[in-house]
Amino acid sequence: MAFTVEDGTGVESANSYVAVADADTYFDDRGNATWTGADSVKQAALIKATAYLDGTYRKIWIGTIGATQGLSWPRSYAYDEYGTLIESVPQRVEDAVCELAVLALSTALSPELTRGGKVKKVKAGPVEKEYMDGAPALTRYPVVENLINDLISGSLANVPITRV
Repeated sequence: MAFTVEDGTGVESANSYVAVADADTYFDDRGNATWTGADSVKQAALIKATAYLDGTYRKIWIGTIGATQGLSWPRSYAYDEYGTLIESVPQRVEDAVCELAVLALSTALSPELTRGGKVKKVKAGPVEKEYMDGAPALTRYPVVENLINDLISGSLANVPITRV
């Protein structure tokens, strides 16, 4: 599959919300030197980040999705916190993809969870980690959640998220 960026019109074959050049600018502006590699490596990271974001939030984004578009944004009937119709892909969604893409260069965004992720204790030499009973098994990315929290409705991981 070719690297195809959503342009705000609901591109059927789109698999990324962000172009490599835009991600380069995002990280240059923030002085983040970890966004490195060939364009093909960056494209793969942007595709993974977009897939993770859409897979995680697809069912709780505000608004409705078009029948033929490849990604969850743009959406109809999606309004920002000021009541203004969001007519394209929100900048906050693009920023969230960038934040996830830089992580995707060095780690799996959705790692396999041995035994469902319900680890009681991990010990390596003198270092020991034990999770609280009922702790979620999934990795959370607060920087991403903070960027998009007013673009979702419902709840994520039993944490209510509402727009005021």
